[in-house]
Amino acid sequence: RQALEEGTTERLRAEADFARILGAMDTTRKSEAGDPTLHPGAAKVLATLDREWEGLCRHEEFPELPLDNNPAERVLRNPAVIRK
Repeated sequence: RQALEEGTTERLRAEADFARILGAMDTTRKSEAGDPTLHPGAAKVLATLDREWEGLCRHEEFPELPLDNNPAERVLRNPAVIRK
């Protein structure tokens, strides 16, 4: 979405697709969390997802935010590996 020019049909379509997919993910996670036969490990993962959902959805409002922190993790990795 971010790479597409603002106001173009491609950008509008990408934003609509993103909102639709995010909504589908939200619906699915809520329905799966209510399943009484859910494995305890899966329930724990879904509980964490529920707690962090607002932060994960922040990308919809601010597409310039990266979806991960890999660059920061890479910077911290060398000192940690060398220290060992």
